[in-house]
Amino acid sequence: MNSARKENTYIVQKMDCPTEERLIRNRLEGMEGMEELRFNLMQRELTVKHRLESDEPIFTALQELRMEPQRQGSEENETTGHATTVSTRTKWLVGLSGVMAIAAEIIGWTTDNEQSAVVIALSVLAIALGGMDTVRKGITAIKTFTLNINFLMMVAIAGATLIGE
Repeated sequence: MNSARKENTYIVQKMDCPTEERLIRNRLEGMEGMEELRFNLMQRELTVKHRLESDEPIFTALQELRMEPQRQGSEENETTGHATTVSTRTKWLVGLSGVMAIAAEIIGWTTDNEQSAVVIALSVLAIALGGMDTVRKGITAIKTFTLNINFLMMVAIAGATLIGE
């Protein structure tokens, strides 16, 4: 380990609440060579002061948490222009999810059968298309023993599904 103090800043796409800050703190603070973590949740920035040879262990830890880190100043980050950009793929998935959810509601309302196979299929499809990020974050919360809103949403969806709502 090098004794020279370094500072790296990351744009962390999936860091959007204090729970994820705590998750990252839990993962990084125990690493040898860590000195300081500074979080800016509004800009999704994480600044790390450390005494490591390279930032690769930090970057790898953020990737393992599925936080989609980018090194500040990297070409990838400069082309997006801002930390909170939403990919075209995500926009399409959420849009399709909304269409499926609205279709399920309309069919359920017009047929007076909210538990028909079509309504259930459209609802499951809407959840799958629009909720995968929530599911991934919920699974990460379970794996790291850090309960968060994403985990609670998974429980709510599972419970609603089990009771037919």
